[in-house]
Amino acid sequence: MSEKEQIKRALREASLYKTQGLLEESREKYLELLNYIRESQKFSTNQELIDAVEKKIKEVEKSIQEFEQGPKTLELSTQVQDLIKNLFTFSNTDEAAAVEGAVALAKFGQYERALEEFQSLLEKGIMPVVTAKNIIRCYLSMNTPEAAIEEFKKWHSQDTFPPEELANLRSFVKATLQKAGVEAELPEAGEILPAMPRAKTKRKKAQQMIIDISGVSIRFDGGPLKGQTVDFDVDFQSSNTVSIVISTNQKHVADCLEPGTRLEDMQCYSPITVFRSNGIVSRKATIKQGPRKGDYMIDITIEED
Repeated sequence: MSEKEQIKRALREASLYKTQGLLEESREKYLELLNYIRESQKFSTNQELIDAVEKKIKEVEKSIQEFEQGPKTLELSTQVQDLIKNLFTFSNTDEAAAVEGAVALAKFGQYERALEEFQSLLEKGIMPVVTAKNIIRCYLSMNTPEAAIEEFKKWHSQDTFPPEELANLRSFVKATLQKAGVEAELPEAGEILPAMPRAKTKRKKAQQMIIDISGVSIRFDGGPLKGQTVDFDVDFQSSNTVSIVISTNQKHVADCLEPGTRLEDMQCYSPITVFRSNGIVSRKATIKQGPRKGDYMIDITIEED
């Protein structure tokens, strides 16, 4: 990607943050861009561009000063939602990129559109287990656990998944509901329910192998939490990037996870194994909508072997 394209992308991303009400993140992105331009041999003398970015920073800072208790819930236009998908899609394969785009919508609070995307991916058989788990996560983020329960029962009745995958999903749904304080009776993989029309799902023969990660343990090697290990549940996952949510009353923990922070020797938990890996904090934002409003969303990209 050329320097000019990087600058254009950064401008779009900063603008998108502002549109979503993520003012601090927008300001940070503009400041990063300004520093990038000033250090660029090609653009450091472009005073018109520098003035334009500085103007954007002042506009965001003015909005921050006017910011009171928090913005009202925003329902973004289809155009902005499409922009979110494009800006936060990085994978080389079409299947992984499609999942990333839907996850990005969910992380920006656009749950209805994200659910439509995930349902479409599931019908096409694209990374079905990963997609199904993100559907459940969407319902829990919307504080509608009953919808998650009905969704699983539909998968069960329609034979959407083979028995071993259905058993995996059942464990995931049950554990996710329990974490939300909801107890539910879910049919076993071999249990027969009244028949429903069978789902017409085209399952891709070749799929990127992705280990579903349900939680991570991070040992802090520096800062105020030096020597401590903290466990986190994974709220969303796309490819090798997982998203965790940290409560606003644990700001001291979130402060230790700034973008660019390397996380050595993390312990990762999945339904089939526990393994260790390194990671890096790739994004941090304050949630502006929904039941977790005010909390922190942290993206961690886990290094592949």
